[in-house]
Amino acid sequence: MNIDLRHVPFSRNGSYLAFSILPAAGNSSDSEESRSERPEGLYLRSVHGGSHAVQPNGRMALIEPIVDERPIPYEIRVEPSGIDLLTVRGTLSLCIAEPYVIRVRGEGVGMRMTFNAHLGDYAIPSANRRFQINSFGYLTQLMLTPLMGSWKVDSPWNGTGAGRLVAELLPDEDSEVCEGAVEEFTSVWRPRSYDETFEECRVNLEDDFKQFLRQMPGFSPKLPAGYAEARRLAAFVNWSAFVEPQGHFLRPAMLMSKNWMNNVWSWDHCFNAMALTYHKQVMAWDQLMLMFDMQDDFGGLPDCYNDRSVVWNFCKPPIHGWVLGWMMERTQFIRGDQIRQIYGPLCRWTEWWFHYRDDDHDGIPQYHHGNDSGWDNATPFKVGVPLESPDLCAFLVLQMETLAKLAAKIRNYEEAESWQRRSEELLQKMLAHFWQGDHFAAMRSGDHLLADTDSLFLYLPLILGKRLPLAVR
Repeated sequence: MNIDLRHVPFSRNGSYLAFSILPAAGNSSDSEESRSERPEGLYLRSVHGGSHAVQPNGRMALIEPIVDERPIPYEIRVEPSGIDLLTVRGTLSLCIAEPYVIRVRGEGVGMRMTFNAHLGDYAIPSANRRFQINSFGYLTQLMLTPLMGSWKVDSPWNGTGAGRLVAELLPDEDSEVCEGAVEEFTSVWRPRSYDETFEECRVNLEDDFKQFLRQMPGFSPKLPAGYAEARRLAAFVNWSAFVEPQGHFLRPAMLMSKNWMNNVWSWDHCFNAMALTYHKQVMAWDQLMLMFDMQDDFGGLPDCYNDRSVVWNFCKPPIHGWVLGWMMERTQFIRGDQIRQIYGPLCRWTEWWFHYRDDDHDGIPQYHHGNDSGWDNATPFKVGVPLESPDLCAFLVLQMETLAKLAAKIRNYEEAESWQRRSEELLQKMLAHFWQGDHFAAMRSGDHLLADTDSLFLYLPLILGKRLPLAVR
C-alpha cells in the first residue's frame, strides 16, 4: 500500500505526532524570505490542541535527508510501518515506534530538522549528548537522543528564545550510518533505553496495523479484489487517527483526522463508534462515551474538544440515541453495565433540548446556528435563527424511543413507558408543525416564518422510516 502524504498523514495508533507533505506556505502579504522559510516538503507535525492550537495544522519541523551539510533530492515511499526517503546517496527512514517515540535511521545520509521556531521556543543540551527542544508553538517538547552518530543543534539564543532552531542527526566520521530517537514529552523527560533495533520497530508497527486490519469489516475471501486496497487504506486512516488518553481525553480518542480536523466533534464520534462496532466493541464504546465524559451540569455536550481545549459555542444534533440503537442491533457487547453508564447521561442530553432550546415554549426544540445541526450553511438557516427544523425532532423521537428500550432493560418500566409516550407525542407534534402537505419545511422559532427550501436537510426525517405515515414517506 502506497500512502500519499499529500492527502493522508502518516501516524500510528495512539500518537499525537504525524508526518505530512505540505505545500509551500505563504500569501500575498508574506515576504519572499518568509515564504522561502516554509517550503513544500515533508513536515513533522503535532496534533495537540487540535485546530485550536497555538499553531494549528502546523509544520513543526521540515524533514530533509542531508549529505555534506546540504539537503539532497529524494523520492518517498510510505507504508504503515514507516517512511523511507530514497536518495542517490542512501536512505533516510522514519518509524513511529511508540506513540511518543520516533525512531530515525540514516544509511549514507543524515537528517535535518528545521523547526518552525516561534517566540519562546528553544533548544538546550542535555546529558549523554542529548538535546531538549521546547516547541511552545506546537504545545509539546522533544528529547533528541543519539543511538548511532550524534545530534548537532543550531539554536542561537536571542534573549527570549531561539530565532533559528535546526537539529541534524549525523553519522560519525568513520561510519555511514546514524540512528536516533525523537521523543515527545509533556513536563519532565524520564531516562530510558531503546533496546529494539530499528528493523524490529518497523516489524512491530506493521504487526500492530495488521491486527487492526484483520478486525475491520470486509475481512473475507468474498471481498472483491478491486476493493482490497481501498479497505486497507481506510483501515490505516482509522487506525492512525487514534490518540492516547491525555488532558481532556479520558479514554483513547479517534480524531476526525490528523490533517486539519484534529478534534472529536459531538456527532462524528458516533460515526466512528459505528465503524468500530463490528469487531472492536471496546473501542466503539469508548468513542460513543467520549462526549459524555465532557457533559456539563445542564446536560449539554460540547461542539468539539481535543486534549487541550473544549468548544461550547455550538453543539451538534442528538443522533446519539439513534446510533446507540443501531449499535445494539449489531453487537451483544452493550449490556447491563454499558446501559447503566449511558442511560442517565442520555436522559440529560435529551432533556437539555426541551429545557434550554425551546425559547417560544411550543414543545419544538430549536437550533441556534447552522453549526448546531451539522449542516453548517444549509439554506433553511437563511430565514434566521433560532430555527425549528424537522430533523431535530426526528432525532429526538428516535432518541426517546431508545431511552424507552434502555429503561426497560434495566427494569425501570415506568420511565420506559414515559419515554415511549413522549416519543410518540413528539412525532405527532412534528408532523402537525412541519408537514406542508407534500414536504417538510423548517421555520424560525417564535414567529414561525417559513424556511421553505429544496435543501436535502429537510429530508432527514426519512430516518424515521415506517414511523412516518405512508403518505409522508
